[in-house]
Amino acid sequence: MTELATFHFLRPEWLLLLPGLLLLELALRKSQDSEDPFQGIIAPTLLKHLRLARPKRSWVSPDSALVLLVILLTIVLAGPSWRQQPSPLAEDNAPLVLLMDISDSMKATDVEPSRGVRARQKVTDLLARVRDKKVGIIVFAGSAHTVLPLTNDHDIARNYLSGIRPGMAPRAGKFPEYALPSIDRVLAKTQRSASILLISDGVGSNSAVLFNAWCAASPHQLIVYGIGSPDPEQSTSPLDERGLQVLADTCNATYIDDSIDTRDIDAITEALSDGYNIVDNEALPWLDSGYPLVFCGDVTGAVMVSARLDTGMGVVTLASVTHAPRQAFSSR
Repeated sequence: MTELATFHFLRPEWLLLLPGLLLLELALRKSQDSEDPFQGIIAPTLLKHLRLARPKRSWVSPDSALVLLVILLTIVLAGPSWRQQPSPLAEDNAPLVLLMDISDSMKATDVEPSRGVRARQKVTDLLARVRDKKVGIIVFAGSAHTVLPLTNDHDIARNYLSGIRPGMAPRAGKFPEYALPSIDRVLAKTQRSASILLISDGVGSNSAVLFNAWCAASPHQLIVYGIGSPDPEQSTSPLDERGLQVLADTCNATYIDDSIDTRDIDAITEALSDGYNIVDNEALPWLDSGYPLVFCGDVTGAVMVSARLDTGMGVVTLASVTHAPRQAFSSR
């Protein structure tokens, strides 16, 4: 229905030729039917035996094909259109909130150079992948704090990110659930679901229960990203992989382990909710949709030539003279 409402011709002046061309074709057809080039040259009694029987008119004929070809070519020249050229501009309006652990355990060096530095490096790599997303940063330990509200400026986000250090929170601990009210405030004015990337090496004892209640009432997507090694021989605070996995399961979220290559960033990028919005612009040019009709014109032309070759055109042949009845000659 929308396409029908927007249908129009880009060059409608070409349609003015159509009535004149059709009238010309009609006049030529009547003239062809009335003309008899042999009348007055060959005796009528002989001519009726020399003339081939005029074939009955059918829909598939040179005349019908010519009319159709004229109509198609006129429509192509007029430029029918009902859709605009696709916009090259699009923006990803699904926000991303980075929920980063800055507790003392993020100082561990079981991953090089440390868990905290590795987290900042990975976030920097992620920001390079999601250039259109609005980004906000919240940190937590024994308390939660909004470092940066949603912004499109990733340079500012990287500057704030470089200043985040483990142990800078005023209270010790590891309670990501304390950041849930901050997430709601940061996303209060968003009009679509956002993605929350929890970056941590563990959770509190009640974190999974509180996150479960929040996820059940929230339209937003949670992704859990574990930093560190679960091997207790490499750190006094090994990665609580099981606790992070349980938290992810309670929210039907994706859990991703860090890696030394880009597999983790690839997985996070794929898991992020896409909210691409095409930037609409009424000034975009309309597409000329008449070009496919050129193929129909080619087919019509081929039909016209084939019909012209296959049908008898009233031509007197030697065979017709040879087989003419003898009475026509004897009457002379």
